[in-house]
Amino acid sequence: MCWISDDNEIINGGLDLAVDILERDSRLGMVALKVKDVQGPFVDAPYIGGVSTLGILNVNQGMLPSKVLAEVGYFSETFRDYGIDPDLTANVLFAGYDIVYTRQITIQHYRLWEMDKSKPEYWELRKKQERGIRLYEEKFSKVMAFSPFWLAKKAAWKLLREALGPRFKPNGSEPVIGHLPRDWGNYMTGRYISMFEALKSKKTDHYLRQRAPRFTRPKTLPADPVIKAPSKSEI
Repeated sequence: MCWISDDNEIINGGLDLAVDILERDSRLGMVALKVKDVQGPFVDAPYIGGVSTLGILNVNQGMLPSKVLAEVGYFSETFRDYGIDPDLTANVLFAGYDIVYTRQITIQHYRLWEMDKSKPEYWELRKKQERGIRLYEEKFSKVMAFSPFWLAKKAAWKLLREALGPRFKPNGSEPVIGHLPRDWGNYMTGRYISMFEALKSKKTDHYLRQRAPRFTRPKTLPADPVIKAPSKSEI
């Protein structure tokens, strides 16, 4: 199963590649189809897909076996249009499956994003995004084990960026030791990405593997937050 937004275009045989990756590795529960914006505010980024505030590298568009999608309860109706993808990403990880990214770009994203703050569409979009982040943090922050190693990785990444300056600009196009700065940022700030991932996946068609060890996973997937009905003053 694969979800594709209406402003996406599949390129480079992306769907065939994702199927092939899934069929080669039974540990995988999801393959992220690497996305590149071709218009909009993030057009300079080598690809999109960021690490959440809780340390999970999000899958914006992905493919997964139908049995895995059914096991984790499909998409959440609570999150609606913003937040369904980070919610699904976390659920697949906490169900005990690995997640990887395709190494090559497989989707071109024709982002239509209102950037004019004087228009109501900008604030409507911002409100939806903030709602999704709030629900995501409320749902998962309480079930995630404390990780001093992850905090140490993030601190090391901050110091490294400060030391190297412009060379580690997040969306820089110049590789550093064989990987883009955005790749290094994901390695260093991803809670469930191994420090050795850059070496282990050097010659593969997928990388940025996330794996949540058993002792870090909740016994059951957390329930969606309860959404309170708006008060009369909010309507």
